[in-house]
Amino acid sequence: MSNTLAARRQEVIVEWSEKNTPLSHTPFLLVLFVCYNKTRLLVYLYVCNGFLQFQLGSHPINAARSRDTVRILCNYLHFVGATTYIFVLQLSVFLLYNKHPRANGNTATMVQAFEKGATEAGHEVTAIHVGAKKVAGCLGCQYCFTHEGTCVQKDDMTGIWEVLNQTDLLVFASPIYWWEVTAQTKAVIDRLYAHALVGFNFNKIALLFDSGSPEVYDAPISMFKSICSYLKWENAGTICIPDMENKDSMKGSPMLEEVYKFGRSL
Repeated sequence: MSNTLAARRQEVIVEWSEKNTPLSHTPFLLVLFVCYNKTRLLVYLYVCNGFLQFQLGSHPINAARSRDTVRILCNYLHFVGATTYIFVLQLSVFLLYNKHPRANGNTATMVQAFEKGATEAGHEVTAIHVGAKKVAGCLGCQYCFTHEGTCVQKDDMTGIWEVLNQTDLLVFASPIYWWEVTAQTKAVIDRLYAHALVGFNFNKIALLFDSGSPEVYDAPISMFKSICSYLKWENAGTICIPDMENKDSMKGSPMLEEVYKFGRSL
């Protein structure tokens, strides 16, 4: 490869990554961008003559095999003459939580620790307090089954779906009331039924629970186990923190550090 061409390729990659503009200035240079994170593989093929750009596809992948998948693909494309570049994309995390009515209570403190860890790991985190949203329970009318996943009800769930459709990991955080997640959290879970046929953009969840008693987690864990089994979702992890008797109990819990580390490990 000539020094001029090598320099031009470097110029092209800098231009694409920093300015986010099409690779359209180098004649007859075939460039493949393979972008991957823990859940999806995105392949972009650019024929850089100023006119042609193709996105080959976005495909779910097994996290443990993603690097091998990328390596095999790039070796093949290098063989056929394509120049390849690899980018590791940040993980988009959507955190749905319902905190205690007390401001800055135990669940809110737990959410902040997880969000801090995930953000420091380079991920984009969107947290929504569902208790502050108006989300009605599922009607079971199955309108969504004949309207491509669109729910007949028009409430704040519409905005939640807009974020869900862009996320890679969905995290549920909730205190446990009467052996179950809060009613507000359960309403959102039930409304996920709307996409039971059309599917979801993500295939991984995580759970963060807190409670006063240590013996109240069986029901919510069993519910999510069944949901994951039915929808072929992966549970990335579950953290349950009991003994949250007072408003500031979470701040003194050694488990709060585990929540932070969990967010950072994703």
